[in-house]
Amino acid sequence: MTLDHSGAPPAEQAGELSIDPETGEVIGWSAAAGEDQLTALARICAEAQAAMKEQEAVYNAARAALQRLLEESGRRAAPTPYGTPTLRTQTRRSARPDRVLDAVRRFELSREQEQLIWQTATALDAKELDALTQAGALPADAVEALVETKQVAFLQLVPPER
Repeated sequence: MTLDHSGAPPAEQAGELSIDPETGEVIGWSAAAGEDQLTALARICAEAQAAMKEQEAVYNAARAALQRLLEESGRRAAPTPYGTPTLRTQTRRSARPDRVLDAVRRFELSREQEQLIWQTATALDAKELDALTQAGALPADAVEALVETKQVAFLQLVPPER
């Protein structure tokens, strides 16, 4: 085994392919495998995706079983040689925009206080704004000025129909 001191991540070995995980460049390739690179990569993705789904199902079932065992035993945690399954609780707080006007009226908040509340919003629902435009409640130009559109490119592997 040789050590790579260049700082570059090691190549991922995917079957007969060696792939740079950061750039996606195929570094090593055995054309003797009988498949072109595109077909080989699609096969590798499909196989990995199927394995991930299967393992995720196993993981989720085991987690549910662990949770049940801990709850039934009344324990919050149980050390094992493989780690310590622990029951955790989280409090998640969220504020709903449909409650703002009622709160402003009920607590007699000033216009400045209402503005402060609205300034905490990190996003607006573009689909809801479009629906308001379609219903004639908001002008399309105003909604267009509010909505930022970004395009994201990604690869999706669609399995063949069987």
